[in-house]
Amino acid sequence: MKKYSQIKVAAVALSMYCISTFTALPDKPITIVLPFPAGSATGNVTRIIAQNYSERLGQPVMTDSGMWQMQANKLSNHFRVIRYNGRGNVKSDHAGANYSISLLADNVVALLNMLQV
Repeated sequence: MKKYSQIKVAAVALSMYCISTFTALPDKPITIVLPFPAGSATGNVTRIIAQNYSERLGQPVMTDSGMWQMQANKLSNHFRVIRYNGRGNVKSDHAGANYSISLLADNVVALLNMLQV
C-alpha cells in the first residue's frame, strides 16, 4: 500500500512539473472526466489538483464524474437517454438508510414506470 501511495505522489508531482513547463497555456477551460463515482477518494483528490491547476493556469479546470457523458451525448442523437442517479450518490439524499440491491432495483423500475418507458 505504501509503494502504491508513493507512485500516486510521484505521478502527481510529475504532472505538476509538466504543467509548469508548458510554454503555451491553454486558452479554453479544461475538463477532467473521472471514471469514478462522485465523492470517491480519487475524485476528491482530483478536484483538489484541478483547483491548483486552475489557479496556476489562469483557466477553469473542471471535473466531471459523469464517466458516461460522451456515450450519453452520442446515444441521445438516436435514443431517449435516461441517466439514473441512485440513492446515496451525488445529489440524492443520504438518509442513512441501508440500501439494498432490491430497493435500488425497485427505484429504477418505479422511475421507468413513471416515465412510461
